[in-house]
Amino acid sequence: MKKDTLKKILQVLMALALGAFIIWLSVRKLSLEDRTEISNAFQQANYWLVAISLLVAFISNISRTIRWQMLLKPLGYQPRFGNVMMSVLVAYFANMGLPRLGEVVRCGLLRNYEKVPIEKSLGTVVTERFMDLVVFAGVFIVNFFLQYKRIHTYVEEKIFSQVSFSLSGTLWLLASLALVGLLFVIIFRKKIAQLKIYQKIAHLVEGFWDGIKSILKVDKPLLFIFHSLFIWFCYWLMAYLVFQSLPITQNLGVLASITALCIGTIGMIVVQGGLGIYPLLIAGALVAYGVSYPLGYAMGWLMWGSQTLGIILAGVISLGLIPVLNRQ
Repeated sequence: MKKDTLKKILQVLMALALGAFIIWLSVRKLSLEDRTEISNAFQQANYWLVAISLLVAFISNISRTIRWQMLLKPLGYQPRFGNVMMSVLVAYFANMGLPRLGEVVRCGLLRNYEKVPIEKSLGTVVTERFMDLVVFAGVFIVNFFLQYKRIHTYVEEKIFSQVSFSLSGTLWLLASLALVGLLFVIIFRKKIAQLKIYQKIAHLVEGFWDGIKSILKVDKPLLFIFHSLFIWFCYWLMAYLVFQSLPITQNLGVLASITALCIGTIGMIVVQGGLGIYPLLIAGALVAYGVSYPLGYAMGWLMWGSQTLGIILAGVISLGLIPVLNRQ
């Protein structure tokens, strides 16, 4: 077995092991009454609303597909909607296995079926992710100040206090490595410039940068912004619909579902796919709204489970369809 393949398998297993460990830590603290309460919540849930939330997720991916096409067009490429859409769906599925693997996979699919150079499409993906980050940051900050009294303690104690130390240590390490690398490049820049691998990397970087700059050449910038906002509106609507599926969370209001969206997104970032930690964070956040921990935990699993199910179904179907529809 090749080293790269073994490394990827180990990474997936480690991610699964971490998620399983978090689940074990969460479940072992639950009493028999808590488990009964969670089971009853699953039985009372309105799964039609959960199913509608999956439809909303699909609509968000249509919008994401259109937005990606808008970024690719200034580069001189107009890939077919179907291929772009299926590439996006497969990417979400691939990301469940390895962090950021999906971004490479969807660019690879677009190269195979639409002849778009991978370095250029990767640049547009970076632009996409940056826009997502900007919108998420805006939603998080506005929601935080609107509900400061209710959630500031949770955010500070449950999230920032746990990650600030490791984050600062990581930043110092990255800064040190970047400085050493910069000094090495400055000292040996003439010899490095003559290497073939340097010339190949320079070509890749040039194409990558062209992809990033594509946002400046979008034909309809207002439409691009609309899709960027609409995608996150769909994400909120998904959370709101799942909230409506349980009696205990039906009357919490819009802001509570936005809080769940923000906290859940952080869980997806902290642990690959949010496995284990997503329900845990949702449960902790809903305690601030008067929801018991077991019912909040059940809601977290409903939200995470419905999203994951949708990603798996859409990803597997797209993975099977895209070669069939491109037989030529």
